Amino acid sequence: MILIPGGSFTLGSSTRPAEPNEGPVLSLTLPPFRIDRTEVPVGVYRQCVLDHRCPPPAPPSSRRCTWGLGNNDLPINCVSHQEALQFCLAHGKRLPSEAEWELAARGFSSAPFPWGQEKPSCDRAISRKGNSASDGCVEGPAPVGERARGKSPFGVLDLAGNVEEWVADGYDDRLPPAERPTASWVLRGGSWASPWNHLRVTHRSWASSAERGPTVGFRCAATPPL
Repeated sequence: MILIPGGSFTLGSSTRPAEPNEGPVLSLTLPPFRIDRTEVPVGVYRQCVLDHRCPPPAPPSSRRCTWGLGNNDLPINCVSHQEALQFCLAHGKRLPSEAEWELAARGFSSAPFPWGQEKPSCDRAISRKGNSASDGCVEGPAPVGERARGKSPFGVLDLAGNVEEWVADGYDDRLPPAERPTASWVLRGGSWASPWNHLRVTHRSWASSAERGPTVGFRCAATPPL
């Protein structure tokens, strides 16, 4: 895990090409926390299953579900929000909050991508090269940690592309309680199937609790001991 120092930063964006759900822009101060350097790989998730601390993923919904592909270095995907949370808890960790995820991705800068201002490229992030589904860097998830040029200011990898990541927040937690609809959870970071504009550090997506898609994975966070 990588230690992210506490500090003040800006969450969200109102600057084009920001989308309405990226607001409101908030000034936040977070205490220090730790976050996984990469997305959770298949091999580590598999060991948790073998230790009877995690449930095996549901039968694959896609040929791009990584559990049965025989490569332990791929990010585990096709897992629900609850399965991701259970894995983190089994390791004495938790899912990161949305604010923690964004701070780990952007640092204390206003750069649009984890690596800075430069436009995305396939040597920085696993995603589409453009807006066509057939124009991707790869045809599915790639082994975690392969795109070192895409690291964040703190050295965290895979925060843009490869698989979107579950976080602890409900999608509508920014709304007043009376305006929140049924539960859905925030996804961050874009995936191997996402266009480049979804790789921005402020981009937000969402899915229901039952989502187990091939574009969805996760990483864990933890609070440092006092």
